[in-house]
Amino acid sequence: MNKKKQIGMAILAMLMTASVTAWAANDPLTISADTLSYDGNTGRADANGNEKALGYVFYMGDITILHCGDAVATDRLVRDVCKAGPIHLAFLPINGRDWVRESRDIIGNMTPQEAALFAKEIDCTTVIPTHYDMMRGNEENPLLFAYYMEHTQPNRAWHILRNGEPYLYTY
Repeated sequence: MNKKKQIGMAILAMLMTASVTAWAANDPLTISADTLSYDGNTGRADANGNEKALGYVFYMGDITILHCGDAVATDRLVRDVCKAGPIHLAFLPINGRDWVRESRDIIGNMTPQEAALFAKEIDCTTVIPTHYDMMRGNEENPLLFAYYMEHTQPNRAWHILRNGEPYLYTY
Protein backbone atom coordinates (compact mmCIF):
# COMPACT_ATOMS: atom_id res chain seq x y z
CA MET A 1 0.00 0.00 0.00
CA ASN A 2 1.48 3.37 -0.94
CA LYS A 3 2.05 6.17 1.57
CA LYS A 4 -0.65 8.41 0.09
CA LYS A 5 -3.27 5.68 0.40
CA GLN A 6 -2.14 4.88 3.98
CA ILE A 7 -2.47 8.52 5.04
CA GLY A 8 -5.89 8.75 3.41
CA MET A 9 -7.00 5.63 5.24
CA ALA A 10 -5.60 7.01 8.49
CA ILE A 11 -7.58 10.22 8.17
CA LEU A 12 -10.70 8.22 7.32
CA ALA A 13 -10.08 6.01 10.35
CA MET A 14 -9.86 9.05 12.60
CA LEU A 15 -13.05 10.52 11.19
CA MET A 16 -14.85 7.20 11.63
CA THR A 17 -13.64 6.84 15.21
CA ALA A 18 -14.94 10.13 16.50
CA SER A 19 -15.44 13.72 15.61
CA VAL A 20 -12.23 15.16 17.06
CA THR A 21 -10.88 18.66 16.78
CA ALA A 22 -7.29 19.28 17.86
CA TRP A 23 -6.39 22.85 18.66
CA ALA A 24 -2.72 23.62 18.09
CA ALA A 25 -0.91 26.77 19.08
CA ASN A 26 0.81 27.00 15.69
CA ASP A 27 -0.98 28.52 12.69
CA PRO A 28 -1.23 27.39 10.00
CA LEU A 29 -1.71 23.83 11.18
CA THR A 30 0.46 21.27 9.41
CA ILE A 31 -0.60 17.66 9.66
CA SER A 32 1.73 14.77 8.96
CA ALA A 33 1.41 11.08 9.76
CA ASP A 34 3.56 8.01 10.34
CA THR A 35 2.30 4.48 9.94
CA LEU A 36 2.89 1.87 12.61
CA SER A 37 2.54 -1.64 11.26
CA TYR A 38 2.76 -4.44 13.71
CA ASP A 39 2.22 -8.13 13.99
CA GLY A 40 4.00 -9.02 17.22
CA ASN A 41 3.42 -12.72 16.54
CA THR A 42 -0.32 -12.24 16.92
CA GLY A 43 -1.14 -13.87 13.59
CA ARG A 44 -2.08 -10.57 12.00
CA ALA A 45 0.16 -10.85 8.95
CA ASP A 46 -1.10 -12.54 5.79
CA ALA A 47 0.77 -15.24 3.85
CA ASN A 48 2.79 -12.55 2.04
CA GLY A 49 3.88 -10.89 5.28
CA ASN A 50 1.59 -7.87 4.85
CA GLU A 51 0.31 -6.56 8.16
CA LYS A 52 -3.41 -6.84 8.83
CA ALA A 53 -3.26 -4.27 11.61
CA LEU A 54 -2.10 -0.69 11.18
CA GLY A 55 -1.91 2.23 13.52
CA TYR A 56 -1.12 5.85 12.85
CA VAL A 57 0.67 8.67 14.61
CA PHE A 58 -0.50 12.13 13.57
CA TYR A 59 1.65 15.18 14.14
CA MET A 60 -0.56 18.27 14.25
CA GLY A 61 1.47 21.31 15.26
CA ASP A 62 2.50 20.70 18.86
CA ILE A 63 0.03 17.83 19.33
CA THR A 64 0.76 14.15 18.65
CA ILE A 65 -2.20 11.82 18.23
CA LEU A 66 -2.01 8.02 18.22
CA HIS A 67 -4.76 6.01 16.52
CA CYS A 68 -3.96 2.38 17.26
CA GLY A 69 -6.48 0.89 14.83
CA ASP A 70 -6.60 -2.85 15.50
CA ALA A 71 -3.93 -3.62 18.06
CA VAL A 72 -2.83 -6.00 20.75
CA ALA A 73 -0.43 -4.50 23.27
CA THR A 74 3.09 -5.87 22.84
CA ASP A 75 6.54 -4.76 23.94
CA ARG A 76 7.34 -3.90 20.31
CA LEU A 77 4.25 -1.70 19.97
CA VAL A 78 5.11 0.14 23.20
CA ARG A 79 8.67 0.75 21.93
CA ASP A 80 7.48 1.93 18.50
CA VAL A 81 4.90 4.30 19.96
CA CYS A 82 7.38 5.71 22.48
CA LYS A 83 9.84 6.39 19.61
CA ALA A 84 7.16 8.57 17.99
CA GLY A 85 7.54 11.11 20.78
CA PRO A 86 5.20 12.18 23.55
CA ILE A 87 1.61 11.14 22.78
CA HIS A 88 -0.96 13.73 23.75
CA LEU A 89 -4.11 11.91 22.65
CA ALA A 90 -4.33 8.13 22.20
CA PHE A 91 -7.23 6.21 20.64
CA LEU A 92 -6.97 2.61 21.88
CA PRO A 93 -9.17 -0.34 20.81
CA ILE A 94 -10.74 -2.14 23.78
CA ASN A 95 -13.03 -4.76 22.29
CA GLY A 96 -10.77 -7.53 23.60
CA ARG A 97 -10.24 -11.00 22.21
CA ASP A 98 -11.03 -14.57 23.17
CA TRP A 99 -11.14 -18.04 21.66
CA VAL A 100 -14.80 -17.71 20.65
CA ARG A 101 -14.13 -14.60 18.55
CA GLU A 102 -10.95 -16.09 17.12
CA SER A 103 -12.88 -19.24 16.10
CA ARG A 104 -15.16 -16.91 14.07
CA ASP A 105 -12.13 -15.16 12.48
CA ILE A 106 -12.80 -11.94 14.41
CA ILE A 107 -9.59 -10.02 14.97
CA GLY A 108 -9.44 -9.09 18.62
CA ASN A 109 -7.75 -6.16 20.24
CA MET A 110 -6.65 -5.00 23.66
CA THR A 111 -8.84 -5.78 26.63
CA PRO A 112 -9.94 -2.77 28.70
CA GLN A 113 -7.29 -3.65 31.30
CA GLU A 114 -4.54 -4.00 28.67
CA ALA A 115 -5.49 -0.64 27.15
CA ALA A 116 -5.24 1.04 30.56
CA LEU A 117 -1.80 -0.53 31.11
CA PHE A 118 -0.74 0.43 27.57
CA ALA A 119 -1.78 4.06 28.20
CA LYS A 120 0.44 4.03 31.29
CA GLU A 121 3.39 2.49 29.42
CA ILE A 122 3.29 5.04 26.59
CA ASP A 123 2.57 7.81 29.12
CA CYS A 124 -0.05 9.51 26.96
CA THR A 125 -1.73 12.63 28.27
CA THR A 126 -5.31 11.64 27.36
CA VAL A 127 -6.77 8.33 26.21
CA ILE A 128 -10.04 7.54 24.43
CA PRO A 129 -11.19 3.92 24.08
CA THR A 130 -12.52 2.74 20.70
CA HIS A 131 -13.92 -0.38 18.97
CA TYR A 132 -16.05 -1.40 21.95
CA ASP A 133 -19.39 -1.25 20.15
CA MET A 134 -18.62 -1.57 16.44
CA MET A 135 -19.92 -5.07 15.68
CA ARG A 136 -22.45 -7.38 17.31
CA GLY A 137 -20.64 -10.26 18.98
CA ASN A 138 -17.44 -8.24 19.30
CA GLU A 139 -18.42 -5.74 21.98
CA GLU A 140 -16.87 -4.76 25.28
CA ASN A 141 -18.13 -2.68 28.18
CA PRO A 142 -16.22 0.66 28.15
CA LEU A 143 -16.99 1.10 31.84
CA LEU A 144 -14.45 -1.66 32.54
CA PHE A 145 -11.86 0.62 30.92
CA ALA A 146 -13.08 3.48 33.13
CA TYR A 147 -12.73 1.26 36.20
CA TYR A 148 -9.12 0.33 35.37
CA MET A 149 -8.19 3.92 34.57
CA GLU A 150 -9.69 5.25 37.80
CA HIS A 151 -8.05 2.57 39.95
CA THR A 152 -4.61 2.50 38.33
CA GLN A 153 -4.13 6.00 36.92
CA PRO A 154 -6.49 8.46 38.59
CA ASN A 155 -4.50 11.45 37.33
CA ARG A 156 -4.46 10.48 33.62
CA ALA A 157 -7.21 12.07 31.53
CA TRP A 158 -9.59 9.78 29.64
CA HIS A 159 -12.96 10.10 27.99
CA ILE A 160 -15.55 7.64 26.71
CA LEU A 161 -17.29 9.08 23.66
CA ARG A 162 -20.93 8.49 22.87
CA ASN A 163 -21.66 7.64 19.25
CA GLY A 164 -21.30 10.86 17.24
CA GLU A 165 -20.14 12.95 20.21
CA PRO A 166 -17.71 15.71 19.20
CA TYR A 167 -14.56 16.03 21.27
CA LEU A 168 -12.36 19.11 21.52
CA TYR A 169 -8.83 18.35 22.69
CA THR A 170 -6.93 21.25 24.24
CA TYR A 171 -3.77 21.27 26.29
